[in-house]
Amino acid sequence: MNYSQVFKQSWRAVWNLRTLWIFGFLLALTSSGGTWWMATLSTNNIEQTGITVQFPYGRPLQILSGEGLKVDLSTFSDPKIWIKEDNRWVLLRELTWSEINQFAESINFPALLVFLVVEAGILILLTIMFRYTSESAIIRGVNFNAQSNEKPGFGYSLRQGWSRTAVRLFLIDLLIFLVIAVGMLVSLMASLAPLFLWNSDSTTAGIFGTGLSLLLLVPWTLLFMLVVPITSLLREVFWRACAVGELGVWASIGRGFATLRHNFIEVLVIWLVWLATSLGWMLALIPLVIIFSPLLILTMFVGAVLGVIPGLLVAVVSSLFFSGITPWIMGALAAVPIFLAVIFAPITFLSGLVRLFQSNLWTLTYRQLPLSKAVESANAPVSTTQPAAPAVT
Repeated sequence: MNYSQVFKQSWRAVWNLRTLWIFGFLLALTSSGGTWWMATLSTNNIEQTGITVQFPYGRPLQILSGEGLKVDLSTFSDPKIWIKEDNRWVLLRELTWSEINQFAESINFPALLVFLVVEAGILILLTIMFRYTSESAIIRGVNFNAQSNEKPGFGYSLRQGWSRTAVRLFLIDLLIFLVIAVGMLVSLMASLAPLFLWNSDSTTAGIFGTGLSLLLLVPWTLLFMLVVPITSLLREVFWRACAVGELGVWASIGRGFATLRHNFIEVLVIWLVWLATSLGWMLALIPLVIIFSPLLILTMFVGAVLGVIPGLLVAVVSSLFFSGITPWIMGALAAVPIFLAVIFAPITFLSGLVRLFQSNLWTLTYRQLPLSKAVESANAPVSTTQPAAPAVT
């Protein structure tokens, strides 16, 4: 296989197929390529910036980043609120526990818990929907371009995203997860089984069982560390068999194993390139965040504007059912995901381009692999016929 040609075609597809950029953005936003900094833990309560809460006998919780506010609850006698001014902490006011109790009593915690569960469920559903529709649109769009030398239009890519292929990609991912989760759980239980020797009357048997379990946990831990790279390799091949070959779930898995069996070296090389690209992007994020930090001022303003609208809407609707500060907390919780998504939109966009290149690399590689014995050994023929799409000039 001509690796150099595949790399060039992958980069060329990133820049030429601009209609896929939005799907790359959504793919980065809903997968590990996205940048989500919801909260961080810190061990230094004095020098850290941001909204920091210090608890008694515990590590301080730093929420978001930036200059600002510190709530000191480390002592029971005099809780304080500090604000940072001119690189020094200034006491804003002291609280009383009666005020804190009054504030806590005004919050409807069961309602907030239900709201968080519902919001988390909605976010998970949206993440799944946009993740797999974006994957399908990108793979099918690049495959159409490689096949016909025409640029897929946005409408065509959208139709390829909202299709049975996206559902099949999700089912393949779910099946891989379930098989590996069950396998790892069973192997973990087998590794811990010798601990039941403590139920016997022999202390020696219990000690022997503990040592044996510790010995068995070593290969289990190594296997656990290999699960993620192994699943990433299998997933990419199975997905291309499904989206490029237009196969069902089980047929895609069968074709994927056939492809791996006859083209393992080629797939391994592309997987190593994919891994190196991911690691390189992680290292590049550090200087990129510094470079784009002035832009955060603009994105924070835009994020606040876009987030406050649904936040206020949720607060107003919630106020019909709840009183006190609970509706406003619900509104803030609804606004936070939008606020963070807009803040890190520039970095997420660049991450989307990287994800596009990686996806193109796998798709264009898979198109060359069936030229080997994999096609002859598979049961179903490869079908590359796709609906005609209008060319974008």
